[in-house]
Amino acid sequence: ETALNIPFRDKEALLAVTEYLSTGEYTVGDIDSLSPFSKIIYLFLQEFSLFQGDYKNFAQNIYQAKLLALDINQKEMELFCELLIANSYCNCECLQKAEKIYMDILNFTEKNTLFNSMLLTKYFYAKLKIREQKESEAFVLINDSLALIQKNHNNAKILYVMFEKLFVELMKKQQGSSEIIDSENAKLEQFREQLKIFFKEEC
Repeated sequence: ETALNIPFRDKEALLAVTEYLSTGEYTVGDIDSLSPFSKIIYLFLQEFSLFQGDYKNFAQNIYQAKLLALDINQKEMELFCELLIANSYCNCECLQKAEKIYMDILNFTEKNTLFNSMLLTKYFYAKLKIREQKESEAFVLINDSLALIQKNHNNAKILYVMFEKLFVELMKKQQGSSEIIDSENAKLEQFREQLKIFFKEEC
């Protein structure tokens, strides 16, 4: 929830995000009464929960969320939309196009000290590097991000879990030490119930 930077006034949307992360499902209230910000959140949840591999359609729908974010001047939400669109490009093998978006966002977030958006960008960028089989570059992005989270005492559990799981995935791909993999997996266990959506492939 910290990564999405949800204002307290949209607490129902926050509760829906929390519910989705822990169960894979969410409850929707009266759509017509929602703020524009909450409508964007529910649009995200809808796209995540209904996604079946059609990245082109996903990107088109997320683009509509980006337009809504522009209308209400929610820059970090706009950047999140751009990251999701770039990730869709990546999964459609438009790697250069995706990388340019990641680099542009990374430069912007570093310049404007948007910490969580910067970390999200590094996460998606690391995934692109893995796809390009540039594992050493991916390791640098992952390890630097985990170090930043620890150094800044960041309480975004979502970000920590995302990077830790990506680290384990990369270690397995490289047939790394089973002791290290087991140790890193053990660190993730405390988050399994609260962020079950990230562990669903293991259930």
